[in-house]
Amino acid sequence: KIKRQKVNFGNKIIALRSSGPHSNGYTDLRRHLLKGDFEQRTEFKKLYHGKFSLDDKFDGSTIGNILLEPTKIYIEIMAKISKQFDVIGVNNTGYGLKNLNRVNDNFEFRINNPLKPQAVFDLMQKESGFSDEQMYKTFNMGMGFFVVCKKEDADDILQIAKDADIVGEVKKSNKTITVLEKNNKKIVFEGY
Repeated sequence: KIKRQKVNFGNKIIALRSSGPHSNGYTDLRRHLLKGDFEQRTEFKKLYHGKFSLDDKFDGSTIGNILLEPTKIYIEIMAKISKQFDVIGVNNTGYGLKNLNRVNDNFEFRINNPLKPQAVFDLMQKESGFSDEQMYKTFNMGMGFFVVCKKEDADDILQIAKDADIVGEVKKSNKTITVLEKNNKKIVFEGY
């Protein structure tokens, strides 16, 4: 029998690194990064506003290969972690940081030390002009999965997770929100 874990204020939020966009936001990625030189249909070709071809070199690979990087699946690592610790796992797919709000209770999920996003996200922000809020609402920004755990378990979980870090903590709140502290400002994500 699986027992339902509870979130409590003071819990730590650990982010497991993503392998890239994880199949989220691809309409935006294609339209802002690619020039669509592969597209033969005129009505679709005009939707591309980027300046890159799929085989253009970028970050030690090509734009095409980076966009096709397979989605990292976290089931094995979460099985190892949850076997030893009482945790809650939250997949960071579409809707970005709003995913934490699926744990619907009166908590603030404060992200004050986000993982450094992969270079493709920096490129996307530069080429699209998206704000930090738009980027963290649309993409995983390098954080593919979140583990919410007791403070005293965090370091041991990091030993199992390896490519992860503590990105924040759970705080008391009168409603469910996620707050990102970035570039000396707070961005609030409500709802899901």
